[in-house]
Amino acid sequence: MSNNRLMHLSLWRSHWFSAFGVATFILLLLGGHSYIVLSYTDETSKWVEQFFRTVIWWYLWAAFFPVILHLAGHFRFAPAARLKSVLVHTLAGAAIAVLHTTIQIFLIDWLFYPDRDWNTIRKILQDNFLTTLLWRFFVYQSILAICIAVDSYRRAREMEIQASQMEADILQAQVESLKMRLDPDFLFDSLKQLSNFMKRDLDEAESTVARLGEYLRMRLDHSLKMDGYTPEETLAANDEVPLEPGPVVSNPVRKWLVITGVFTAIAIYFTLQKIMINSIRGTTIDWPQHLLDYSGWYVWALITPFVLYVSAKYPVQKQAWLKHAPIHLVVLTVSWFFATIAMEAVHWAANLGQYSYWERLPLGFARSPFSLDIICYATIVAVESAMRFHRRFEFGRIRKIKLTGQLAGARLHALKMQLHPHFLFNALNSLSELMREDPVAAEKMIQNLEMFLRLTVNHDHLQEVPFEKELEFLECYLAIENVRFQDRLNVKMEIEPETMKVPVPNLMLQPIVENAIRHGIAPRSSRGQIEIQAKRDNGMLQLSVRDNGPGISQSKKKAISARSGLGLSNTRERLIQLYGDNHRFELVNAPEGGLIVTLEIPVVHGKTR
Repeated sequence: MSNNRLMHLSLWRSHWFSAFGVATFILLLLGGHSYIVLSYTDETSKWVEQFFRTVIWWYLWAAFFPVILHLAGHFRFAPAARLKSVLVHTLAGAAIAVLHTTIQIFLIDWLFYPDRDWNTIRKILQDNFLTTLLWRFFVYQSILAICIAVDSYRRAREMEIQASQMEADILQAQVESLKMRLDPDFLFDSLKQLSNFMKRDLDEAESTVARLGEYLRMRLDHSLKMDGYTPEETLAANDEVPLEPGPVVSNPVRKWLVITGVFTAIAIYFTLQKIMINSIRGTTIDWPQHLLDYSGWYVWALITPFVLYVSAKYPVQKQAWLKHAPIHLVVLTVSWFFATIAMEAVHWAANLGQYSYWERLPLGFARSPFSLDIICYATIVAVESAMRFHRRFEFGRIRKIKLTGQLAGARLHALKMQLHPHFLFNALNSLSELMREDPVAAEKMIQNLEMFLRLTVNHDHLQEVPFEKELEFLECYLAIENVRFQDRLNVKMEIEPETMKVPVPNLMLQPIVENAIRHGIAPRSSRGQIEIQAKRDNGMLQLSVRDNGPGISQSKKKAISARSGLGLSNTRERLIQLYGDNHRFELVNAPEGGLIVTLEIPVVHGKTR
């Protein structure tokens, strides 16, 4: 059996266990209440049958709970699929109500009336379908509200976990950036000092180059110590992304209108059921008594704001359910107590005080529909919880979108920062070789290196720069390499004028040209050539860098595709982060020898992406 199937079965068992646990707790409350009711009517002998009827009722709903939860998760009331979900839950509610009624009647007959004939059972079934089908459909909707709350909580938690993981990834990317960040003042001072040593003490100059190289290695090899540096501080340093949704400010008048409208709709729903039953039976409705009985829905309308407040202040969720469950049990008891007192007061007033209110009140508590009060309370808490968890999910979704942008920026910055020490290592190696062979050329390289570093530091905060600025970086870099290779390096550029203002990723060309020099020009004893072309075609900026070296092996090409190492693989990763699949990065060996690196990035009205 696969792991997914085992997890699925385990989840269903967990849902059944929770549902039967809650049902058992409710049965304990209702069992005591039922015994009190029957003791007032001297019918305690019927308690066992009445209790088992209640057991079957609640345990059947507990058995259906995972099914309803599954439907709630697959048919959510999202705007795009609301009509479909309403239709599915209407049909499912009707089907489950029929099944619940049928199974309950057959179980009760099997336990208490095994000698009944089929005609009697059929009549009981018809009567129950007529009188309780709409009531069971209402219970289905109440359980559906609980299931929607459970599903909304799960989705909100998943979104929060994903956002937290993205925060950790952002922190990691920023740590990597900091690890790669080099102190520009220190580097500039070191280069000036190196230039001075070149004029008076070549040995000390070589020692300075060695120490500078060791410094770079230490910055790369040792992790940065980040005492007290948390993801929350990381986010605060960027565009602030709040960690929790703000409070909901609701209009009190609108709130009361909605609550009154909902309970009016429920009263009308059961009134229609009453009309239908009496119409089929050919009887008339005692409207005064009916309206008096159904006024209880408006009592619950008065209680609802208090229940909503308690539900928001003491949420029923995984982290705090054990602590908050007793509070909700007390509030449920208080709500039932208040509803019973209010209803008895309404009946007493409607009968013009024909009986003593205080003498009748204990019987009112005994006969009050406690199970209905439990369903009402649970439904109100479920609706409030579902709305709150949905807000958390939407907030988490928006937060995740913002964090996705921050994460992409942090990763791009980390990738770009990797280029600095990578380039400096190569430059210092070349400088070390030139110091003894050609001190004048070495000093010129130091000047060009300082100029290149100043350009990159001044634009370090930018992910994209105009292509003409990128060419300025490249020319400064080539000036460094020309000192090293002198007449062995020839660079030819064919740049269309309309490409100059197009934004491109900062320091995109430098690692590509550096790769061409390192692998295509440096190994050759003869003159090497690099050709750089740029043009616009069909809304794309096309760049190519070609050398006349030995080309690229399949193993190295695979390593670059796997994004391992620096240089070209770094460039590939940056393009993926910036453009996703909407770009081309291709390495091809030219038929006449050498490597051609081709890039295509989108241009929209003069801007990339």
